Amino acid sequence: MTSHLVPSNTLQTYRAIADQTAALYLLPDSQQLLLAWLNQQESASLEEIAAHLGQSEEITGTIVDRLIEQGFIEAIGISPFESRNRIETQGSAISPLSIIVSPSSHYAIAAGSTFDLSVTVFNRGNENAIVDVFIDETAQALRQWCVSPSERLALGAGESNEVIFTFHIPIQILPATYSYQLVIDAPQHYPEDTPIQFTKTLQILPPTGTITQANDPTFALKPATTSSKPAIVQPGGTLDIRIEVFNRSDRVDQFYLSCSDLQKDWYAIHYPENLEGFGLITSNHGLRLNPNTKGEILLSITPAIDTPAGRYSPTIELISTNNSALNLLDVIHFEIAPIHLLNAELHTLVGKVRNLSGVYQVKLLNSGNTARKIALNARSLDEDEAELYHYRWDDTSVIELSPKQTQTIGLQVKPQKWWKRPLIGSGRTSNFAIVLEDARQLPLPPDPLQGTIVWKARPFWQLLLLLLTAGGAIAALIFAIWFVFFKPNAAPKITLFTASELSYSEAKGNPIRLNWQISNPQRIERLQLLGRAQGNLIVLSEPVTYDFSRGIPKQLEPYCTIAETLTCRNVPTDARRAGDYVFELQATLKNQQSFVSKSTDTIQIQPIVPPKIQEFSAVVARSNADEKQPVILQRWKINQADQLGELRLIGRAPDGSVTSPLMQFNFAQGIPRSLQPFCTLTQELVCQNLALPISKFGNQVFELTVIPKNGTEPSDSKKTDTLSIEPAPPKILSFQINGQDARPKYLLPIDPDQPLREITLAWEIEPAEGIKVELLPTPGTVPLKGSLRYPISPTTGKTTLTLQVTNASGKTITRSIELEFFNPDPNNPTVPPTVLIPPPAPTNTPPIAPPAIPLTPPAARSPQLPIDSSNPAPSNVPPRFN
Repeated sequence: MTSHLVPSNTLQTYRAIADQTAALYLLPDSQQLLLAWLNQQESASLEEIAAHLGQSEEITGTIVDRLIEQGFIEAIGISPFESRNRIETQGSAISPLSIIVSPSSHYAIAAGSTFDLSVTVFNRGNENAIVDVFIDETAQALRQWCVSPSERLALGAGESNEVIFTFHIPIQILPATYSYQLVIDAPQHYPEDTPIQFTKTLQILPPTGTITQANDPTFALKPATTSSKPAIVQPGGTLDIRIEVFNRSDRVDQFYLSCSDLQKDWYAIHYPENLEGFGLITSNHGLRLNPNTKGEILLSITPAIDTPAGRYSPTIELISTNNSALNLLDVIHFEIAPIHLLNAELHTLVGKVRNLSGVYQVKLLNSGNTARKIALNARSLDEDEAELYHYRWDDTSVIELSPKQTQTIGLQVKPQKWWKRPLIGSGRTSNFAIVLEDARQLPLPPDPLQGTIVWKARPFWQLLLLLLTAGGAIAALIFAIWFVFFKPNAAPKITLFTASELSYSEAKGNPIRLNWQISNPQRIERLQLLGRAQGNLIVLSEPVTYDFSRGIPKQLEPYCTIAETLTCRNVPTDARRAGDYVFELQATLKNQQSFVSKSTDTIQIQPIVPPKIQEFSAVVARSNADEKQPVILQRWKINQADQLGELRLIGRAPDGSVTSPLMQFNFAQGIPRSLQPFCTLTQELVCQNLALPISKFGNQVFELTVIPKNGTEPSDSKKTDTLSIEPAPPKILSFQINGQDARPKYLLPIDPDQPLREITLAWEIEPAEGIKVELLPTPGTVPLKGSLRYPISPTTGKTTLTLQVTNASGKTITRSIELEFFNPDPNNPTVPPTVLIPPPAPTNTPPIAPPAIPLTPPAARSPQLPIDSSNPAPSNVPPRFN
């Protein structure tokens, strides 16, 4: 039920809507009487309506809101549309905020403990929102105990977050039950859907571990109860609890019993008038005990007859007159036994119908003391009429009832299957039952509610219409008999002539198959099937003739059936090659020269897609880091590999000469063995890092050619970019004079009186194909490794020796040394600084074998004379080498 649209303290009045009084039978009797009274009044205020009904303004406002929602009354000053729209907006909208609170309702905690209240907020709306979550200010005690009683959340659309309120309960707080309101509000973004309030209760129990002094009074409850074994109290019954008090002090004390958790009319405290033994005679306003004596107080708990069933845990306090600061507390646990009593009634408002629905009301009264959740289910009592009527509840078929609550639910029963409506008579009477189901399987009334609906007979004019329809049906039957048995046969007609598939593939090798359907096949003499190319008269499929003079020919029996029509499916033809076909079917009639024909749409056989080279490249690299000779790495990717027959690979120079011989790879049996380490074959053939040796240096281009299966001509070919293949550069491993690494320049003194001397040259070149080694100016070409003796000239002057190495591509490197001979003249002692190097002493090294191109060796070998290149003469600066 929605909230009041107008507060009760305003001068707002209400009146009935005249055009809605025809539907009064849908309302309960009390509301029908209220509308009848309002029709007699010009208008009435909420106070006047409450006085007329004899109800409070709150209950009356609820009834008025319901009638406004249903459109039976209106508030003066607000248009009916605005009033109804405001109610529907408040009642039908789904809240954009979903809340989960833990603990959900009641919670008990001992004084001195900490309690956490968790609130999770889900923003199910379509906009970002600022949400305030707080404890209402009416619960001041709980707000003082809470660390932060108010929090604010910023939630995006579809987001959620959690707020935890922490309560620190002081230990000195007396046991009691506190109620408080948890409020969730978003006034800026969801003002129409908030605030959302939750009513919670927090029960404070006595503190645990209370220290009792040796002389403090004590008390005990009989019978003892616990939360797991509460005392059972029948509704309206009484629970007697005896409190046995022991005064352990050395003074006379008077004790009183307090039970603030229970309503005053729920309990009675009985103090004894006298005590036997060591007790004192007392009044009935307390229990007076001498030192070290015991006494009893009787507590009678009598809950009201309409108290809901459940467990209750009130706290009792024993107050000592001598020491009022003592917290003598205990908890009584008792449970009110449940009573499951439900009364149900079915009232018939409209029980006889023609085309509309029957209207009924189910009234449920929860006479027990437990909340009930009842599901209503209407069903027919006759099995043959199970689907004859449709049962629809006005609001919902699941009802929740609090104890002593009454609810009325409307039911509409509408007949289905109009053809089953009786033609004549008093109508069709059907019985149905309302079956009640409890969600918790609690006891229900033993007998279901039974109702009756009468479906009235059709009016006379409908019977007349039925007779006319029957007459027309008889006439149609007569015409059908004539049409079937006496009408002459019509000529055959080809109603369907198509291909089984719109497109075929030559690669699969499947022929074109045809479907056709011909009416009146008994008049067919023969069929002729002809296939032509699209747009011309070239015959691509040989004509085929089928003789139907004796029925279906044998070649068509697997594909055709004949009855009223001739139906043939998947008839094969000889069309298998690629091309566009149009087939024509001609049916020649019996005893006539005429025929009927029909052609298909264009049928295409896709040609075989030949393999194509997607990628082809080659790079020059060294297949192994230790190898000096480079190799050529080939890589290619070819699609449609299932149609690949052969690959051809060849290398050519720019002038067309062959540099790498032709290599052929046959794929008839899959990947050739020589390519298996480098290639993978799926839908594509991918080959990588196929190493080819280099037979010639220079610029080269490799060409890859693809030959398809069952073909001799290439389907594709591709060339690589021009590769420049250079041999490794030449390298001089060593060049020595007299066993030492050669220097750029030497100064050699000569003595005409001494015999000729000589020096020994030795060299070693890194081997490579096409290497040429020369020693200039003489002897010219020499081997890769060798040595020779070079005589020292007896005259002064300069001589340059050059070691020149040339590779196959013509790249050259050289090493040169300069020998300068001088005569140290004793008449001219001035010698350049670089000439001050003394000549080497003669050596006893045996002569070295002559090289492949020998020179005329002198008689003795002169030692090497090193030159100090760090300070040469200006005229003798040695040349620079790379």
